[in-house]
Amino acid sequence: MKTPCRIAIYLPNYISNFHQIVDGVLKFQKEHGPYLIRDFRYSPGDLDDLEKKQSPPPWTSRCNGVITFVGRQPGMEEWLIRGNVPVVNTSADRLGCFPPSVHSDAASIAKVAADHFLALGHERFAYVGYGPSIGNTYRAEAFREELAKRGYSLKNWKIQSICDALIEDADPILKVDPHLGKELCKARKPLAVLCQNDATASAIIAVCLKLGLKVPQDVAVLGVGDFSIATDCCIPISSIVIPSVKIGWEAMSLLHRLIRGESDIPQDTAIPVVDLVVRGSTVERPHRDRDFNRIIQLIREKACQGITVHDLVDTLHVSRKTLERKFVEIVGHPPGEEIRRVRLARAKELLLTTQLSVSRIGRMVGFEKGSLFTRFFLTGTGLTPRDYRKMTDIEELQSVGS
Repeated sequence: MKTPCRIAIYLPNYISNFHQIVDGVLKFQKEHGPYLIRDFRYSPGDLDDLEKKQSPPPWTSRCNGVITFVGRQPGMEEWLIRGNVPVVNTSADRLGCFPPSVHSDAASIAKVAADHFLALGHERFAYVGYGPSIGNTYRAEAFREELAKRGYSLKNWKIQSICDALIEDADPILKVDPHLGKELCKARKPLAVLCQNDATASAIIAVCLKLGLKVPQDVAVLGVGDFSIATDCCIPISSIVIPSVKIGWEAMSLLHRLIRGESDIPQDTAIPVVDLVVRGSTVERPHRDRDFNRIIQLIREKACQGITVHDLVDTLHVSRKTLERKFVEIVGHPPGEEIRRVRLARAKELLLTTQLSVSRIGRMVGFEKGSLFTRFFLTGTGLTPRDYRKMTDIEELQSVGS
């Protein structure tokens, strides 16, 4: 019997999408095995003094390949090479460097953010992220370029505070980055802020509340990741969904090819994002509209089960005209369009991240007949589901359905 390849998972214990990346690795393993997965997760301090490290990586002589998440710490490339096995990175902080990286696409994050903010009527924008992070720089630049195409400018506020968990106390943030409070106070309102991740978004919310700024009325805050931080925050955070399972799967696919000795391996693989979850940090939901909030949640939960605007009217016990008016005020477009958007976003995600048949995906988003699903997808994107699945060019994927 052939001995299974051993794969080391060298991911930091602080990233919120750790388990989703591993799920993607395990999904590939199930489809293509055999592989044995070994967990070598690490803490932030483990990477602080690589220049002083003389010992090889912990997986040396214990595996055939590594899935990791690392940045551009001094000595990192030499240290990874010392392990003497193929490596694939899942962060955007080593783009253009060894090893090859699989990461979320910054341009598509920027597009989703701009679409959301502009639909809500915003005209003033800022971006906040951790200054030393290369991946953060790419996201900020992508957001600036996306807004520039639409005639808007961007304030880019770099911070030195490391945000890797829910932030509820603004004082430590303002102690390290006092300029942040000053910039938020003097910026014209309302202001729309895209943050590097959900943890940074929670920090911005904490600072705003400390300064007496209302969220989202004065400052609308959008995170990236859609992890538990987004729902645990005192004001639930609207957040762009990162396809972490897809990132893990693609990273394992590249590692599989490297182990097999293939040479035509892409240096950077960017996985597009296609959806966001709207919460209270960007959309005001007054207490008097508490029942209406249930409608928004119903759409998120049941759009793919075939819920209709008529069903929403029955639930809310109001006229269709009143429902349409309120929904446009809160979300920026009619409820029927939101139902279609959620179904289309889910269909895109399933086409990009699974090998399920088109007919099966159609049923999963509420279409019993494949012809109806194809017509729906063609109307929304200009492509059939099969043609969309075949696309590999990131810029093309970003423009589909825009």
